[in-house]
Amino acid sequence: MPDLTQRSFYLLLAWLDRDRDCAGEKYESIRYKLIKFFERRDCPAPEDLADEVFDRVCGKIDAGTLIRTPDHFLYFYGVAVRVLHEYREKPQPLPFTRGDGPVGVPPMDTVSERRARCLDRCLARLPVSSRTTIEQYYQGDRGEKIRNRKALAQRLGVSQQALRAQTLRIREKLERCVRGCMEAYQRT
Repeated sequence: MPDLTQRSFYLLLAWLDRDRDCAGEKYESIRYKLIKFFERRDCPAPEDLADEVFDRVCGKIDAGTLIRTPDHFLYFYGVAVRVLHEYREKPQPLPFTRGDGPVGVPPMDTVSERRARCLDRCLARLPVSSRTTIEQYYQGDRGEKIRNRKALAQRLGVSQQALRAQTLRIREKLERCVRGCMEAYQRT
């Protein structure tokens, strides 16, 4: 599923309400309810799953699907139920069962090696489009990095500000994932 673009986000807001301020309030209310929905079902990353629901709804709207509903949240709720079902059906990472780290992973010598392995694992768990975006966003040195980011924003059809917001969301997901992975290493 493609990540949220500025265009699809604006289409979502227009679908929620003609008044942009009112649409923004509805967006925040729905996002809060979705996070609570996933929290009550003991999901470890409720914000990420709520974002996935929004990405899917935005994708439908962006694709031109006409969604008619008297209650927008009910539509989001239906998508959230599907996302939850898919999440629970997806194989979970290998459990930590030995004192030297996860099953099938050799012991590590340094914290930086563990962090690198955690980052690789977390990157692999991202959708391909998110992984590509975050990797391209941080490529290059100084001037080259700036040029790369401008080109990336153009390729994605978003403003540089929207690209920054999108990569911040991806980075926050990665940081939470790496932190959780490192905590799991410390418990072993």
